[in-house]
Amino acid sequence: MGIGNVAGLLGLLALVPIIILYMLRPEREIELVPSNYLWQQMQEQLMAVKKISKLKKNLLLLLDILIVLFITALLLGLFINVDQESKEVVILLDGSMSMNANDIKPSRFARAQTEAIAYIDKLADDSMVSLIYLANQPELVYHQQSGKRVIKSGIKKLKPSYNEWQTADLKTFLNGLNLSENSQLIYFGDRNLSFAEVFLLKRDDNNLILKELTANQSQDELLVMATVDNRGSGAQTVEISLYNDKDYLETVAVEVAARSEAKVFFSPLPTGFTNLRAEIDNEDILALDNTRFLVRQGATIPKVAFISDGNFFVEKFLALKDFEVYKMSPKDYSQLDGFDLYIFDSFLPKNLPVDGNMLFLDPPSTIADLGVDVKGYVENPQFDKTEHSINKFTENSSFKLRSSWLYDVGAGKDTILKAMDGALALDFMKDRQRIVIFGFDFRYSDLPLDTQFPIYMNNIFTYLLSQKMTAENSYKLGQVVLINSLPTASEIKVIKPDKKQVLLNDSDNGVFKDANLLGIYKIEQAGKSAYFAVNPTVYDENDSGEIIKTATLSMQKKDINLVILVLLIIALIVELYLRLSRITLFKYNA
Repeated sequence: MGIGNVAGLLGLLALVPIIILYMLRPEREIELVPSNYLWQQMQEQLMAVKKISKLKKNLLLLLDILIVLFITALLLGLFINVDQESKEVVILLDGSMSMNANDIKPSRFARAQTEAIAYIDKLADDSMVSLIYLANQPELVYHQQSGKRVIKSGIKKLKPSYNEWQTADLKTFLNGLNLSENSQLIYFGDRNLSFAEVFLLKRDDNNLILKELTANQSQDELLVMATVDNRGSGAQTVEISLYNDKDYLETVAVEVAARSEAKVFFSPLPTGFTNLRAEIDNEDILALDNTRFLVRQGATIPKVAFISDGNFFVEKFLALKDFEVYKMSPKDYSQLDGFDLYIFDSFLPKNLPVDGNMLFLDPPSTIADLGVDVKGYVENPQFDKTEHSINKFTENSSFKLRSSWLYDVGAGKDTILKAMDGALALDFMKDRQRIVIFGFDFRYSDLPLDTQFPIYMNNIFTYLLSQKMTAENSYKLGQVVLINSLPTASEIKVIKPDKKQVLLNDSDNGVFKDANLLGIYKIEQAGKSAYFAVNPTVYDENDSGEIIKTATLSMQKKDINLVILVLLIIALIVELYLRLSRITLFKYNA
């Protein structure tokens, strides 16, 4: 046991005035008394004449000294390090979104920081301390650091996140650290971990969560639904308001039982609404998970240019789709632009389009301009399907080819159909344009006779005609967003919810890493715009174990000590007051 602050010893100085008070004479108080009482009090009057008397044995004086010593011990006790043996400690500081809750003031995370620092203060100076910050993923801030001041400074600099971590990820992370058997895991947060000593920072479960916000189009109406999760121990009437951008639409109330979910259905909306926001109006301990954003990308009709002398199977499929198709003969082709997809059937133009994706079916061997090397021409080739998205849902499809070109799969190219040491079909990017090449003619295969031929064709056109600038409409906070760059775009502009703009150029490759705010983001490129939402992560309450040991919070100990300290000081003041006023002098009454 060691003393962390010697200043507590200053409490012993209180003994000096107490002893002096016991030696000083009390104040005179004149009272009228019978004369026969006068001689009985002579000794007190003589004592009162002297300014200072000898210190005599006094039980009250002994009691006062004991009180002062106990007060001094308490002052020291606020800074006493109870456990000073050397340790290997791993501090797990929870910085997930739930730690922003305010049921513990000023927040769970702020209290966790205070508790972690107080725990480190109790360790011996040569203890080895590691600090792991838990947000979206476990992050090793310090590893086996012996400087307590450095660790405490690092804890103070951390801030709570808007994401949630998974217990399985933490266990995997800890296993990778190869901790010794003597290492102690100390967790500061609001979860019940079965493999650590837990400083539980959680007093109230009164939290409402807006888990989902969905919209489905039915004929000419938009049906919007939200899911509310009541994590509290009592039923609540929850009010949820719906907005389109900043425009208020309506508020719906729903009764949600304790620790259960409820669906909320809003009135049908026009289909033109694209950016929706729902908010829980009730107050609870965590406001961050009370809002949900929804982005609906407006549908557009793809424009397809089909350059061919005639291909029944492809034309039949295009006729079934809601495409704007422009068909022309190869001999009439000069230069086209303004299309989302160009299909070249057994034809390779001298001047390639610059503003859309391209599909080549059985092209001539002179395709070096596309950056593809031809390995040869094969008859009745045996091939295998890869895991390319074009082959999705066609695992049971098996077709034969009469012949095909065999291509060399160079850097940056993905194989669709693999044969021998090359590819019969491949996919790659060239100058921001996606190109898919099939080295054979569909008409000289039994693929059109296969029952999964429509699925195969739909996969091809879905892959090449994706109008979405992002793969998803909703992302988690801090998640990397991959933006599909349009062929004619010189730069990509992303406008964040706070109206700040982020510019992406060619070197960024469409990778946006600044999704650090909740809300709706706008993408602008080549005169076109799109949106995506960033929503909070919902914590799964079942992602934890039972508590093995729950530690006592140090601040609670200090609160108790403070109460005892105040009571002792009051008792000392009262006793001294009585001491100074209890002796009286008497006036002679003849």
